[in-house]
Amino acid sequence: MSEPVRKSLSVLRYLSDHTGTSLTQASVAEHCHIPPATLSRMLSTFQEEGLVLRPSHRLIVPAFTLEEHGNLPPEHYRALMSMLAELTNVTRQSAEIVVIRGAELRWQEKIEHPDLSIAIKARRGFRRGVAELDCLSRVAGAVMGWDWLEASAGNCTFYSAGPERSGISSDAARDIIAATDLDDVHFDAGGNEQGVRRFVRVLRVPGGATLLVSIAEPALLRANFDDHAKANIDALNTHVGALEAQLLASEHT
Repeated sequence: MSEPVRKSLSVLRYLSDHTGTSLTQASVAEHCHIPPATLSRMLSTFQEEGLVLRPSHRLIVPAFTLEEHGNLPPEHYRALMSMLAELTNVTRQSAEIVVIRGAELRWQEKIEHPDLSIAIKARRGFRRGVAELDCLSRVAGAVMGWDWLEASAGNCTFYSAGPERSGISSDAARDIIAATDLDDVHFDAGGNEQGVRRFVRVLRVPGGATLLVSIAEPALLRANFDDHAKANIDALNTHVGALEAQLLASEHT
C-alpha cells in the first residue's frame, strides 16, 4: 500500500469512528500523524464528496460510516457479529473483536450487554500499544512473532498487566511470548492497568487475518472466580470454535 493511500485510509477510519461528532482539524491531524496541509486537501475532497460537513473553518463533522469486514465476505462478517452478540448475551458483559494494525491493537467491533453496571472505555476504533504485556499483547505477540512485538513496543519498556506496572526485561518478555499457546484462552485475573479484565481467544479466518475475540469486564473481586473464569473460557471456546468450523466448512462448499 502506498503512503498516500495509507494516510487517507487512516483519516477515513478515524473520521468514521467519530461520525456525527464535531472534531477539530488539528486533533485529526495529531491523531492520524498527518501534516495539516495534507489533511486540509483531503478534507476538501471529502467535503466535495459529502463525507464530511464543515460547520466552520476549524470544525469537521464526519457524515459517514466505514464498515470493515476484516477480509471476510459480508455473509461471514454477519456470522461474526452474530457470534459476538451471542457471547454478550451469554456472559452479560462486553464482547470485542480486536485486530492488529501496524504497531497497535485496534478495536474493530464491540457489543455491550444492556445491563452493564460499569461500562468499558474501549470503543470501536480505540487503539493502544503493546508495552503492557496483558493477555491481548501476549496473544498478539504470539500471532505476529517476537520481532514484531519488540519493534512495536519501540523505546517503551515492557511491563506486567495491572496497576503495579512491574518492568519486564526483553529476555523475560520473549520467554512469555514463546510460552503463549494460541490454542488456549488467555486472561489476567487481576485485570490490566485500566482495571479491565479480558479473556482472549484467537479466531483463525481461512485465507485471512487472525482476529482476537475478547470478553471484557471490570476486574472486580469475585468469591467464585474460578467458576466464573471457566464459564468465560467455555463460552469463548464454544462460540469461537463453532464459528471457525463454520468458516472452514464454507471454504470447501
